[in-house]
Amino acid sequence: MTPEAQRIAIAKACGWEMAGGTMKGQSVGIRPDEIGSATAFDYQLIPDYTNDLNAMHEAVQSKLNNSIDSMIYAEHLVQIVLGYENQKRNFVLNNWELTRLSLATAAQQAEAFLKTLNLWTP
Repeated sequence: MTPEAQRIAIAKACGWEMAGGTMKGQSVGIRPDEIGSATAFDYQLIPDYTNDLNAMHEAVQSKLNNSIDSMIYAEHLVQIVLGYENQKRNFVLNNWELTRLSLATAAQQAEAFLKTLNLWTP
């Protein structure tokens, strides 16, 4: 997936209504809390999920709010960041691995998020 396709998929998953246009070359939409009361003047750039750790943190907190989704997200993040393809739920990580996971980039988190929600397309 291109970074822009990832941004759009995450925004939609988080409840953004896409405007179908762009501003400054980036997709725009209406924030979930403004849907129904917004006008064309209220369109905003969707968050830059693949480059913004704060935006990804908000997305993960808003959508992956149960323990099963959180575990699936963690499994995907382990696979993406550490390259452990066959890790399953009962894994134990050492300090080096935990440090690498804590430094996961926004792009890595975006991929794990989309895979968790079955929205990732190669």
